[in-house]
Amino acid sequence: MAKPQFLKEREKKQKKNKKSKIDNFQNKINQALENLKALNPERYEEMNKIFKTRIDKLNVQKNQVMGFYAQVIQEVKKFQKDGIDQFENIQKTTKKAFNETVKNVEAKAKEVQKTTKKIVSDLKKEAEKAVKEVKKEAEKAVKEVKKKTAKKAAKKAAKKTEKKAAKKTAKKTAKKTEKKAAKKTAKKTAKKT
Repeated sequence: MAKPQFLKEREKKQKKNKKSKIDNFQNKINQALENLKALNPERYEEMNKIFKTRIDKLNVQKNQVMGFYAQVIQEVKKFQKDGIDQFENIQKTTKKAFNETVKNVEAKAKEVQKTTKKIVSDLKKEAEKAVKEVKKEAEKAVKEVKKKTAKKAAKKAAKKTEKKAAKKTAKKTAKKTEKKAAKKTAKKTAKKT
């Protein structure tokens, strides 16, 4: 007995659908393998060899393809989880190192601030001492200049006064002498006459 035509067509459609489902899963496997390649190239090489030798064939059972796809997806998830864990560990380590660095920088900044305050304080004290010494020296110099100026002024004033007094005395003496001389001359002239 021969199979009727509609049964033959139905078988063809089923084979075609089976083939397209397998092809669809093979495409998904290729995509998953590419994801695995980005996460772990070594494991990708191993899984790709298995795929090429056992799964990527014409006569492969659907269960084998689906099982291999599940295995690849499991590997991808495993490496993604490992990657996330590594990322979290790196993040924690980086955060810890950053916090320690911040603490160290803050401590050094406080230390520098204290040192700077001390230096500024010392410099202020030194400047105040220097200003006091300069003031003392300036006052001494001013006193000495005043003394010298006062002595010079006193000497000048004394000389002027002395000169004036000498001139006055000389004038008075000259006038007296002149008067005496004039009186004498007048007496002599009066006697003569």
